[in-house]
Amino acid sequence: MTDERRRAIRISRQETVKVELVIEDSNIPPLVFECNSRDFSRQGIRLHGRQPLEKDIDVNLMVHLQEEQKDLNLVGTIKWVTETTEKEYLAGLQLSESSDTDIGEWHLLFSE
Repeated sequence: MTDERRRAIRISRQETVKVELVIEDSNIPPLVFECNSRDFSRQGIRLHGRQPLEKDIDVNLMVHLQEEQKDLNLVGTIKWVTETTEKEYLAGLQLSESSDTDIGEWHLLFSE
């Protein structure tokens, strides 16, 4: 994704992110893995990790904010995925507004 397509200011920040892919079929256990953030915005997160992901998949996220010593539960959709030369992946996630998540606390990170 190019910088021109970004609508929000990005904060470079590496944090541990637990990702759970949302799977419609309840007979299939959810895929859960950890990766790292590269940067944050009010509307999204760029992730870096070894797990291949698919565009347009919904995910549940738990972002561990080390400096604040708290975990934020968020939901979002994978908007783009790129494989790096190291056989790792970068993915851009758009966060969803949902009352049963910590999106309000997430937005406070960008209020200054």
